Amino acid sequence: MVCHGQVKLLDFDHSCTLTAANEAGERYGTEGFIAPEQRNGGYLDIRTDIYQIGALLAYLAAGGTQKGGLSASVPGRLGAVIRRCLRREAGQRYGSALELEEALAGLCFNTECPRQLRSPSLTIALVGARRGAGVTHIAIGLAAWLNRNGRPALYVERNRSGDVTAMGERLGVTADSYGILNVLGLPMKPRYGGAVRLDECDYPVVLQDCGTDAAAAAEIRPSAILAVCGGKWWDEPCLSELLERLGAAEREFPAGQEAAEPAILINHMVPGALRRPREWRGSRSLQVPEFPDPFHPDERASSFYESVMSGYLREEERKRRWRIFGRGSAPRGSRGSSA
Repeated sequence: MVCHGQVKLLDFDHSCTLTAANEAGERYGTEGFIAPEQRNGGYLDIRTDIYQIGALLAYLAAGGTQKGGLSASVPGRLGAVIRRCLRREAGQRYGSALELEEALAGLCFNTECPRQLRSPSLTIALVGARRGAGVTHIAIGLAAWLNRNGRPALYVERNRSGDVTAMGERLGVTADSYGILNVLGLPMKPRYGGAVRLDECDYPVVLQDCGTDAAAAAEIRPSAILAVCGGKWWDEPCLSELLERLGAAEREFPAGQEAAEPAILINHMVPGALRRPREWRGSRSLQVPEFPDPFHPDERASSFYESVMSGYLREEERKRRWRIFGRGSAPRGSRGSSA
């Protein structure tokens, strides 16, 4: 199964409770994976499962079961972990799944892979010039487009609309342990109260739907800000006010922290209705096409999102390569380049 961008292997065949496993008159298992106590009628507990996990790791690492002594051919610290799992005496194995997990996690930190997985997410804040500007519609569409194009993205509701909760209730969807709902295949996190504490789940891209709250958009210090406004002649003052509020919120932060330059997304555009005021003359602006279903962006919407994200995704790739190749320094030939 794929869970939050990670592949997880599940096998519930012949599973049962600890009491039932020890009271059963017959025992079942796969040759090459069952623990000695499972075979000879001994007492079964969590260490029996630890043995089977070790047998699976040996199979993945060496291409066969431990029956032929293949676990001995697995080198290094991984081999040592596997061999401890496969000890004949249960008392010599890891005492819990958590203890085994910690041993395996300790191996991962010696590779470059976890550094890449744990790299900071590309965080994008979307904020509207006024209510009804279409922030949620655009944010959901962007999240759907990113996920469809191999960029796992999490939609986070930072406004007070309660839309994500309403979607979950309408579809009968419940949140997972991270507080995330799967809505039509899209991971969405509703707004929770301040007393709720949930584990963070890593996503390469996080989209923060801030509604009209410019202070919230600036507070999260995003990689990018997308300012959404209407395209009618009466929307121009609202956009200028939003950009001023964003600037005021950013000025509250310590000196030396560069603010993200907002890109302006103009929704429901009437050609020629908006001038380019002095306040946003240097900002990038794009016209949002009309598309009815944000969960399934059409061809025009996909082209629009590709234009919106092209620079941000190139910058994220560049930073990721810096972390992998140079431990914080740029790869050869890329120093000083910009998106």
